[in-house]
Amino acid sequence: MKPILFFVISFLGMLFIASQTSKQRSMNGIPGSAEAAEEAKVSKEEGGGQEAAPSTESEAKPHLEEEPEEVSPPEGPPVDRPHGQTAASGEESMEQDWLEKLVHLFSPHLPAGVELVGRQTKNYVALTLDNNPRRWVCRLYMKRSSPAIEIYGRPKMALGSEDSPEKLEEQLMRALKKRLG
Repeated sequence: MKPILFFVISFLGMLFIASQTSKQRSMNGIPGSAEAAEEAKVSKEEGGGQEAAPSTESEAKPHLEEEPEEVSPPEGPPVDRPHGQTAASGEESMEQDWLEKLVHLFSPHLPAGVELVGRQTKNYVALTLDNNPRRWVCRLYMKRSSPAIEIYGRPKMALGSEDSPEKLEEQLMRALKKRLG
């Protein structure tokens, strides 16, 4: 008895949700709704099987209330940050400096069609090829009190204030060649 009652209540709930979404579609005039399908059917019958063309420009194209403003992209590689997370200003500036230097270092060595993308995670920023998280070249751990870098194929190394990507260029280039080849 209980499974049947559960099934009936679930079925009625689905019907209610379906009726609410179809009402919203018909109120918004979304193509594919019941009213839009009826109008198309009536216009086909009246027009001899051809669909009626929209009579006004406003019917042909939906009106957008505001045009989005163009935003200039930030310098350096694009970084995917998890929603709602931002880095602290000191960490972010060091992280951004490293990312800019690494992009400048890697750019001449990338083949055509391959893009270097910074991918933000909870603990690190990974420089990836074509935004593929499995094709990372290096990872920057800047969220800690002791920043570190992990280069593909090598263990994680602590970064000091005197360290720079130029000092690690040979190791970084080897990792890039491994990931590309």
